[in-house]
Amino acid sequence: MRLTNKGFGLVGGLLVIVFIAAVGTSGWAIYNHNHKAKPVVTTKTTANTSQKKSNNSTSTNTKT
Repeated sequence: MRLTNKGFGLVGGLLVIVFIAAVGTSGWAIYNHNHKAKPVVTTKTTANTSQKKSNNSTSTNTKT
């Protein structure tokens, strides 16, 4: 009787799956560490309407 083993065995296939999962998990962890959402810094701006408005008219008054 002749036995021929072709392809991957159960242990070899599981090792490949574990290796791919480890590489994927470490890549995901590194990506998340480097791309964390930065805290949003907000500044409170208030409009002060009591200031005088400047007169920036483009027309000129000239006497001739």
